[in-house]
Amino acid sequence: MRRLSQYALESMPHIFADLFSDIQDDVISKACQANPWFTPYYIRFSQQAIRGWFDPHRFFSFHTSYALGQDTAAKKVGIIMAGNVPWVGLHDLIMCWLSGNKAFIKFSHQDTILMKWFVESAIEALPELKEYVEITNRIPDVDFILATGSNNTARYFNHHFRQTPRIIRHNRFSVAVLNEKTSENQLRELAKDLFLYNGLGCRNVSNLMISKSVDPQEFWNIWEDESIDWLNPLYLKKVQVEKAKMGMGRDAHLSGASFIARESTTLSSTPMGVFNMIRFQSEESLEAYLLNAKDNIQCIVGQELAYGRTQIPDIDDFADNIDSLKLLSAI
Repeated sequence: MRRLSQYALESMPHIFADLFSDIQDDVISKACQANPWFTPYYIRFSQQAIRGWFDPHRFFSFHTSYALGQDTAAKKVGIIMAGNVPWVGLHDLIMCWLSGNKAFIKFSHQDTILMKWFVESAIEALPELKEYVEITNRIPDVDFILATGSNNTARYFNHHFRQTPRIIRHNRFSVAVLNEKTSENQLRELAKDLFLYNGLGCRNVSNLMISKSVDPQEFWNIWEDESIDWLNPLYLKKVQVEKAKMGMGRDAHLSGASFIARESTTLSSTPMGVFNMIRFQSEESLEAYLLNAKDNIQCIVGQELAYGRTQIPDIDDFADNIDSLKLLSAI
């Protein structure tokens, strides 16, 4: 099978932008019923973020920056998707198509409705894609694997697919740097980085690097005001459970209705609704913390990213900073 036609590649941004401009309420309702951790607000937020990928000028500028030949045969790419964030596996599928290869997709049970809607809608609008995607419960023999999961599943994937070229992603977390220059507006924007998608995404901030000159108590009311109306009720119940657990322990922590912030000396993954607070004494100590945890950090707000932008990645924001399009184009 040859790679996707130039017509298909040139049609993608227009077709996909239209799809993400008009998603019916019943699709969103079914997705929330299938996965109660999703909410209409979260899905609509993700919808708008993804639509930004398909601005034609931005899309073509990105796509044409790669040397993608049309004369070679399409290869088989297995994609094992996560489901913690709406459409979280979509980027891998788009990169597979842009590289001209065929995707064999195993959906997460958490995000079947939305991903199936996209695949079926994309094929209806661009029938050529039907030959370049197959939904499966078991990944067949393929030329390349893209898989996302927990640390445990990542170990399994690396073992199971050890003979296959692959990108296997594991748990990561994101960090925000807060100092005396951080404004109230930036703190309000940071609420999106903290609370969107119940804090389950690797791009969600779960670790707060706080300058010794800053009083963190100033943040709490701002975050409560900014987020409380759109938080998932299941998330709020989970926060209460974590509060009860910490109440029985000796960990020093501060809490609000929608979060718990605990003092820590290390950057690490946290339970839902819990943030680590790490005090840094100087810019040098801050950089030392970040360097020590670099293999587990996805985003750094206040350095690499502006506040409020973690969940609005661009099409060229590759997970784990691994350029999947470049690798898929070379197989």
